[in-house]
Amino acid sequence: MRPIHVFDLPSLLRRHILRFVFTSALAAAAMFLTSLLVTPVYESEASFRVQMSSDAGLGSSIMSGLGDMAEALPGGLAAAGGLGETDVQTEIGVMRSRALLEPVARELAIHVQQRRPWRAFRSDIFSSIEADEDAPRGTFTLRRQPDGSYRVSARGTRQAVELPDRVLVTEAFSIGPMTFQLHDSLAADPPRVIRFSVDSFRRTMRSLRKRVRIQRSDIGSRLIELQYRNPDPAVAQAFVNRVAEDFVEFSLTWSQRDVRREESILGQEVARIERDLASAELELEAFQTRELVVLPEEQATQEIGRIAEMNILRDAAAVERASLSAVVEDLENRAPRAGYQTPFRALASFPTFISNEGVQELVLSLLALENQKATLLVRRQATNEDVVALDLRIRDIEEQLLDIAHDYLLGLENQLQSSQAALDTFDQSLRTLPALELQYTFLKRQQRLLSELYIMLETRLADVEVRRAIDDADVRIVDLGVSEDRPAFPRRSITAILSAIIGLLAGLFVVIAAETNPARYTDERQLIDESAVTPA
Repeated sequence: MRPIHVFDLPSLLRRHILRFVFTSALAAAAMFLTSLLVTPVYESEASFRVQMSSDAGLGSSIMSGLGDMAEALPGGLAAAGGLGETDVQTEIGVMRSRALLEPVARELAIHVQQRRPWRAFRSDIFSSIEADEDAPRGTFTLRRQPDGSYRVSARGTRQAVELPDRVLVTEAFSIGPMTFQLHDSLAADPPRVIRFSVDSFRRTMRSLRKRVRIQRSDIGSRLIELQYRNPDPAVAQAFVNRVAEDFVEFSLTWSQRDVRREESILGQEVARIERDLASAELELEAFQTRELVVLPEEQATQEIGRIAEMNILRDAAAVERASLSAVVEDLENRAPRAGYQTPFRALASFPTFISNEGVQELVLSLLALENQKATLLVRRQATNEDVVALDLRIRDIEEQLLDIAHDYLLGLENQLQSSQAALDTFDQSLRTLPALELQYTFLKRQQRLLSELYIMLETRLADVEVRRAIDDADVRIVDLGVSEDRPAFPRRSITAILSAIIGLLAGLFVVIAAETNPARYTDERQLIDESAVTPA
């Protein structure tokens, strides 16, 4: 085999031009056609800005920059000395965690892949998919029936899966623990076959964590880029946006963990104090209703005033009764006057009777009778019937004065007994007032303390809620993901260029292989030797 130099390539290509062109064209065409069979994937990207911690100063910035430079060096020097342990690296690690990726992957059912119709997006076929971690693995096919419904079949499942009898476009259907619903737009032009596969969720997650790209936009930058590729651009967009929202929410929750914990504790305390305050107010109200207590101090003052008034009235009635009793007893013990006269007319001069209109009328009647008697005695004897009649009438009026005095004494006695009973009642009520006032004071103080404590806690809770409402997250979303209209792989222009390059390389390889064929080299040597021997 003779050696081939680079300067020999032009002559070799001219010699094998047909072989080179045919091989290059065939290889380029095969490469390009093969790329058309690859399922295109679409990429969506979101970016975040990580703020520096408030306690990080110049030293932290220098260490962060050194860590970035160390990461860019070969061999991964960032692992040594902890230079790469910056806030940005921590946030990148958080974004790669299962706590953020798995809920989004589960909600979007990433492990469910659309197979047919060819070049159709999953979001155009299914309007909703619910497939949890226990979703059965396998390939499921929906074939359209003459009546417009679909019949479901399964293959590759490791366990028995319950399949629906028929599937309609407008109705949700279940395949085992999974739930699907076809898109309403399929009703106008339903595909003949719909096929999708369900992979293991754990295997999908392991692959997903490798395929999701989370990196800095540049060395020393605090901008993080999240990139994800999926055959469905809508799924790719939804994935990066949900991860972005959950990541910002997680960052905000973490930065406000102390405030949220304080809010939770204050909320519980406010609820407890509110219940205790309501109970204390009900107990105070029940006590006031039961004991007829409103303001014990004022009630005690009023009770003492009433007792003093009753004592004054009782003492006045007792003095009056004693005085009247003495007067009546003295008049009853006096010897009667001559004739029919009695000493009881002196009762009319008693102070209480002087102001009494009835007694004054009796006194006037006595005076009138006395005047009539004096007039008759001028012409008649004391034994005269008219004079005797006047004496009897005068005696009767005087006895009426005595009866009035006795009745008044009886009234005073009843008044004294009633006053004493009232005083005893007031005294008993006054004796219970200190205990009622003490209990009222205790219940009122408890209610007032709980009310003040409730107002204070409510004020603090409102302050904490304001602080929590202030968005001070360390991460801000710069750009959200969008639904791309052209695939990230394969790119037609790039594929065409690569196909052309590979075709040229393949043609060149065939030309060189043909030129360096040992059999061809032996034939050429024999021809050279024969040509050299023939002239001799």
